[in-house]
Amino acid sequence: MPYFKIETNREVEQKAQETFIADATRFVAELLSKPEESVMVSLAASISMRFQANENPTAYVEFKSIGLAREKCPDYSKQICEYLESALGIAPQRIYIEFTDIDGKMFGWDKSTF
Repeated sequence: MPYFKIETNREVEQKAQETFIADATRFVAELLSKPEESVMVSLAASISMRFQANENPTAYVEFKSIGLAREKCPDYSKQICEYLESALGIAPQRIYIEFTDIDGKMFGWDKSTF
């Protein structure tokens, strides 16, 4: 049940958003060795954001999954930053990432929990 949420002030056209979400789903699935069918991705583009005292392209990312290993987060951070720099043109020093290891019993799906 990985969840990859990106909020950015970058303008991304609708067709490009659809392409990005499909590609980001594959990226997360490969990164975590999970099936694409279990990955959820959301992109909120063109929102008002300010970071480091300016409005240059920036992003806030939430990366959540059941069993997210704390010791792997530095590597995930590197790969996510590289991915977002390539896909959206956002410099790594302008990206914050919030990692969350979710307790499956505290996460619902399909009328139950994991």
